[in-house]
Amino acid sequence: MLVVCVTTGSALGGYDGDNWAKIVALTVSAQLLGHSLLNRVVRGLGAATTSTAVLLETPIAALVAAIWLDQTPPCAAYPAVLVILAGLALVISADRKP
Repeated sequence: MLVVCVTTGSALGGYDGDNWAKIVALTVSAQLLGHSLLNRVVRGLGAATTSTAVLLETPIAALVAAIWLDQTPPCAAYPAVLVILAGLALVISADRKP
């Protein structure tokens, strides 16, 4: 990422305290808690269900962006969310059968 930022001339600093707080919160919640919880959940749900559930990260991120940042996803994203939810439902239902 550093190479991309330097190549494109993106700012690496100069952000206000509010932006740094958001960066730290995102790092702690998404990276540290998120991956730790996935490792814990895989024991109970199994690898297939857990790895498919990871796909929910995208629609949840869009929901957070809509609520927290007042950004709305494009209309083409809504069918994609439905496909992700349908796929997760199929994996869960297939995993439950003996």
